[in-house]
Amino acid sequence: MACLAQVAVGKLPELAVFGNDYPTPDGTGVRDYIHVVDLAEGHLCALRALQGLQDLHGPTSHTGAHVWNLGTGQGYSVLEMVRAFEAASGRPIPYRLAPRRPGDIATCYSDPTKAERELGWKAQRGLAEMMRDAWRWQQMSPGGMGGSAWGARWRPCRPRDVEQKAALGRLSAFGAHLRVFRRFGRRKTTWATIDGAR
Repeated sequence: MACLAQVAVGKLPELAVFGNDYPTPDGTGVRDYIHVVDLAEGHLCALRALQGLQDLHGPTSHTGAHVWNLGTGQGYSVLEMVRAFEAASGRPIPYRLAPRRPGDIATCYSDPTKAERELGWKAQRGLAEMMRDAWRWQQMSPGGMGGSAWGARWRPCRPRDVEQKAALGRLSAFGAHLRVFRRFGRRKTTWATIDGAR
């Protein structure tokens, strides 16, 4: 999606579409995309579960590793993404067809049913909203995150701080990429690091 936005603002001349002969409706690869706010909310649900603020099938310590797929459970093709971004931005997205990349598969999307069942989380935003908000972020942040290609400004913060930032709308477009770990010792503390949080 970042490449789509960069083509729209002229940072890249065109989008490379790798493969158009896959067994998909339009021949291009299909992937599961998720709105950054849905992703952030999914991480918050996981943090609450790890803190014991939600009940996962009765009494449990919430220790150890837990895995939940956060996605829409629906795939979109590359060309569907191009058309949706053109509609959101009002700008044409030039692209060129390129050979398949080694290792790429035709279709890949998540199964988020465990996250819905155990965390009560489900993606709420669709493709049009994803593209609209990505375009808005690109317009408001033409240089990216602090001039860095990926906005790598990691800093530790407590989960409650994450929740407050999310409630205030202060998680950036890259702010949903969380690393969560629980430290054990004399005190049990859950920490998260947020990329790009302000």
